[in-house]
Amino acid sequence: MRIFSITEAYSCADANFAFKTIPQFCAYSRLDETTYTIDEVKDLLNGLQLQVTGELDAELINAAHTNVLLLRQMFIQAEKWHLKLSADISELENRSAS
Repeated sequence: MRIFSITEAYSCADANFAFKTIPQFCAYSRLDETTYTIDEVKDLLNGLQLQVTGELDAELINAAHTNVLLLRQMFIQAEKWHLKLSADISELENRSAS
């Protein structure tokens, strides 16, 4: 369970980094101005959306790969000990629906 809390901390840090680096990825880097046009605000928000969704996609893929690796290791260990594993599919479906 420790790995999931570490992953969550990294995800939060990545999201914070994405918000702090808006000027590097947006067309307008004049964030110290007091007024903006509608187009400038739209460009800033679109740039932020692209950056955050990219970071989240990468993190979700990484989390899925980590989970698969962890399950694989557990199955290998169970096989070594000749354990019979069973999964409650209905509980998995209920959790994914909520």
